Amino acid sequence: MFRFGLYLAFALCSLACGMSAQNGSADVCPRGVMGGVVPEPADLRSNEGVLRVELSYRKSVDAQGQTRYCYIDQDGHQSPTLRVRPGDQITLTLRNDVPIATGAVHRMSGHASPGDCGGGPMTAASTNLHFHGLSIPPLCHQDETIKTLVQPGSAPFEYSFRIPADQPPGLYWYHPHVHGFAKAPIAKSRACRSACW
Repeated sequence: MFRFGLYLAFALCSLACGMSAQNGSADVCPRGVMGGVVPEPADLRSNEGVLRVELSYRKSVDAQGQTRYCYIDQDGHQSPTLRVRPGDQITLTLRNDVPIATGAVHRMSGHASPGDCGGGPMTAASTNLHFHGLSIPPLCHQDETIKTLVQPGSAPFEYSFRIPADQPPGLYWYHPHVHGFAKAPIAKSRACRSACW
């Protein structure tokens, strides 16, 4: 019996949403040149109904001074494609390796202490994940994006959920979804205000 797979691709607003630049570090989040060929991302596939992946959220500055944000998997691949099937279990560990930000800090009401889905204060370096289009609940360690904040230097955060058995085949994507910064005066473009968070 043939089963269609689901694809979780990466989408991260990097140019328009760039925050303050880091001091000339190596470009760990490279982008192709305009008009160039974009290489196929790494393909991570579930095995016997389970996909385990570790991602590090990173930031670097390119030769033009643009800040880039990306996810790097445990093998050093940038923004891998996650291939799963309906009914598969995903366990994704997210570590925030972005340097601690200075500047804007926003407190969100109802936050619990760091380490659970409260995650502490929202800063320009906070991150989380949203699995766009998947029919998974907005619960802690699944697809909760209002209170979940993974801070730089904090313990890795584990997302763990099962793809619904009736999830239609398709191209879905994962991306950071920190709520509250769309109104902050930290170099957001008009396009980013509606598309990035």
